[in-house]
Amino acid sequence: MMGLIMNRNRRFIVSALSAAFLLTALTLPAATRSAKLPIAAKWGRFEQSFKSRVNYTNALQQATLKVTFVSPRGEATEVFGFWDGGKTWRVRFTPDQPGRWTFQTHCSDENNKGLQNQSGAFICTTPIGQSRFNQHGPVCISRDGRHFEHADGTPFFWLADITWNGARESNLKDWQEYAEIRSSQKFSAVQWALLDAQTNSLTPFTGKEAIQINLEFFQKLDAKVDALNRVGLLSVIAPFWQSALANDLPEDQMALLIRYLAARFSANDVAWLLPVEGGNARSKHIGQMSFGELTHAPVILFPGEINFALDEFRNEKWVDAFGFGIGQSADEDSLKWIVSGPPAHEWKNLPARPLISVLPPLENSVPTQGGARVNSDDVRKLAWTSLLVSAPAGVTYGAEGVVNWNTTLEAARPHVSTRLPLWRLSLFLSGAKQMGNLVEVFNSIEFSQLTPASKFIAIQPGDRAPRQHIAAAETKDLKVAYVPQYRTVEVFLSALPASPVIQWVNPQTGEKKPAVAVVGSRTCQLPTPDTNDWLLVVKSAAK
Repeated sequence: MMGLIMNRNRRFIVSALSAAFLLTALTLPAATRSAKLPIAAKWGRFEQSFKSRVNYTNALQQATLKVTFVSPRGEATEVFGFWDGGKTWRVRFTPDQPGRWTFQTHCSDENNKGLQNQSGAFICTTPIGQSRFNQHGPVCISRDGRHFEHADGTPFFWLADITWNGARESNLKDWQEYAEIRSSQKFSAVQWALLDAQTNSLTPFTGKEAIQINLEFFQKLDAKVDALNRVGLLSVIAPFWQSALANDLPEDQMALLIRYLAARFSANDVAWLLPVEGGNARSKHIGQMSFGELTHAPVILFPGEINFALDEFRNEKWVDAFGFGIGQSADEDSLKWIVSGPPAHEWKNLPARPLISVLPPLENSVPTQGGARVNSDDVRKLAWTSLLVSAPAGVTYGAEGVVNWNTTLEAARPHVSTRLPLWRLSLFLSGAKQMGNLVEVFNSIEFSQLTPASKFIAIQPGDRAPRQHIAAAETKDLKVAYVPQYRTVEVFLSALPASPVIQWVNPQTGEKKPAVAVVGSRTCQLPTPDTNDWLLVVKSAAK
């Protein structure tokens, strides 16, 4: 709620909070001030370690640590702590109010005095740092339920890259380079898997009926998640992705592992991507045990390729967003499923949730049906269409070579001594750059206010051929329509805003061109500048 208040009365609230912080600091007892309380920035990280009196043989199974944080206003928030080797336990927390915070621990093993009833305090200052998360706070669900936004109400446009194996298989230097490149290309999130069908790295745990944490694995991940957040990338973690272990592990062990992940990264800027695996009932139980108890980062539920069996999850409070995708099935039927199937109708359902294409065809990959490799035209057109058939919250991109973190060196070339790994070369495929143009367009308009506007289009060529489908969306003063192939768009005059200003935007280059209109009695024809795909933007002159 604080973020919403600040968004409307930002200057007054910031001044009031700054004054409150100074007053709190000045009125602290001398003994407290002399103790030099730890300091954490608003929306930063507070971390506290605890020393267990017991050296557990399997800490994940034998004890649970919860910590209750009380804000300067007296509001309580409970988070999980986690085991970090030997007798060391930690808690990580993101404060959202300047002032003095207190905390107290609660351990399932009440006789463990090192973890039970430990208390303390720290001071939260104003925000520090330049990343989007430092300045605007964690990512959450918007008030209307259809988009993502930061804690202060700033819209967050989801443009994710996929590298399922990257966080596990990379060394830290390469991972930091990857993060910096994707951030410079205007990506805002990265989807990666804790465990995938194929892996050459350490595994996160051993055992089955009573799993045991591989501490080295998780300690290496700490720096990887930090590296993403530092450059403004949301870390979208898929605990399991196309892994047989997802179905082999008992439900309680799966939930225990996810809770450990959530505790370890609770002060990072993350989201959770959960595939529906092993049936809806199993997935529901695991989700409830993992996220149903405490406040958590956004959870996106993915039912599988060309699948939308999500009705059983509509009233699950732990589910924050829905995902969909066609994978490598880039054929006419798959596209028809997007433009006229469940993804095109989901925005009307309640309770409202953001809808994200989380599994698109990969650029430079071979489709499931065979044929030519997926190119930048394919991924660009699918991205724009996927966005505008629903209330646009964001979209995901993937490139062959990056997805599986392919370290194979490129083929030798004449007069070139340095050969780069394929994952690095694949970062610069044309589609990635064109996704940056997409972000610029959506961040330049009120994208969080857009809803589908099929009645804007007088003649829909997509009724005959899905690849020609014109996806349109609107606000009160704005209309946009993506034209993938068709040369002329015919729109209803009655749907145009007063004194419209009309232009075309080239999705490949970002170039803008004025539109020429042929006006009839009821409709208006708008020919595209050439035979490529174009975005029609219609604004009210008054706006």
